[in-house]
Amino acid sequence: MPQTSHLYLRVRDAPIDDYERLVVRMHRTDKPKDIKWGDYISISLDEFHWIACKLEPSGESGVGKIYINTRLRGLLNRDVIGGIRVEDPHDFYIKRAPSWKEPFYIINYHPNDSLRAKTRVKIYGTIGATITIVAVVLVYTLGLLGR
Repeated sequence: MPQTSHLYLRVRDAPIDDYERLVVRMHRTDKPKDIKWGDYISISLDEFHWIACKLEPSGESGVGKIYINTRLRGLLNRDVIGGIRVEDPHDFYIKRAPSWKEPFYIINYHPNDSLRAKTRVKIYGTIGATITIVAVVLVYTLGLLGR
């Protein structure tokens, strides 16, 4: 089970480039040691309601700050009384998220609807191909075809 890190950071608005991405940025000195840049993380304000996004560096000027776009702030605020506002310091709980869940993060949280739809089609296609392959293997191994 991934280790949960508790951080006390001041919230800043994300750069314009991050508005259509699942990204949270923080300074390298604030980053938990067990998480690498580019990893998917789960982030929460209360350790009960988690959202997932990627962690990227903020640059040299962001010590003690976390850069979160409007959509992710809205998802974090959904289940928390008071919510988070830009320039306010908050307690954040961060842990490394399993990478195999990446498609589900995109489907649930990504702001780009076309990317969410494409990811959903890829998942359905993978499931359909897997079922077809298993069915063909079973038919041939059990000798049900041609007898």
